[in-house]
Amino acid sequence: MESLVRFEGIVEEVLNELVEAGYFKTKSEALRAGILGLGKEYRILDELRGDLAYSHEFDRRIKAGEIGLGTESELRRIIKAKKGKT
Repeated sequence: MESLVRFEGIVEEVLNELVEAGYFKTKSEALRAGILGLGKEYRILDELRGDLAYSHEFDRRIKAGEIGLGTESELRRIIKAKKGKT
């Protein structure tokens, strides 16, 4: 995904300072780090990592013949149940 973002004021100053001080090579790198930091703070990264781990285990079980493939709606139901969102 590509996005165009414009900053001004204090936000622009902080972003420029992060790059000028050498914390990041580019503004894009600083923004990516900031977004990942927010993901961590709000526990979104934990949820995504859990989903990924679950999908790897699911894939392993399919390949081992322990379970068969179902429909998309069945898969969505299983994932929601795993997340406790039934």
